Amino acid sequence: MLAHHVRVLVVAVLTLAINIEASFALTIDCTFRDFYYQGVGNIYHCRAAVVFDDNVRDEITAVRGAHKNGNTNYDVEGLYIFNKSIDIFPTKIQDFFPNIKALHFPGNLISNISNKNLIPFPNLQYLDLHGNKISSLDSDLFSGLDSLKLIRLSHNNIKHIGRDIILPKNCAIILFRNPCVHEYASTEDEIKCLKSTLQKQCPPAAV
Repeated sequence: MLAHHVRVLVVAVLTLAINIEASFALTIDCTFRDFYYQGVGNIYHCRAAVVFDDNVRDEITAVRGAHKNGNTNYDVEGLYIFNKSIDIFPTKIQDFFPNIKALHFPGNLISNISNKNLIPFPNLQYLDLHGNKISSLDSDLFSGLDSLKLIRLSHNNIKHIGRDIILPKNCAIILFRNPCVHEYASTEDEIKCLKSTLQKQCPPAAV
């Protein structure tokens, strides 16, 4: 009898622990559909609402939503998170959507982005973070991301850019309405000129 009560107690404790762990999660609630991304075309994407606990603000631990036409998470090539849903660039996206080509996070409160946020997506073609709070770009931010076709970082707070920043070739780069830069470049020559402008107008952040 005692052993039975002990087993019941153990199960209850484990269930409580699982429920507590599950509550500490950043969940994205997806509406799945085809969507057109400039330079990429129509792709299957997740338009995501974010549900998170304050204890875990950056790591995606669950994805919800009903897929269309027999698709799965492996078919998702775009992720759209909007409307001040996040203040930190989310991590672990690739654990759920390993074939991402487009990341579209406009109008949020993201203040920092680094190469480690982007390098999990070797086929990334479209990066749109306009209307966030990003203040600086590291020199290696786009290193290893040779597939990029569009980068939109307009309406941020960019004041500092790392020395000799690596910029992708054959990529439209949109940097309108930032404190240190208001430029657009899309050809190889324009990108070279942009890089020179950035070096003059956007000094590296003080170490």
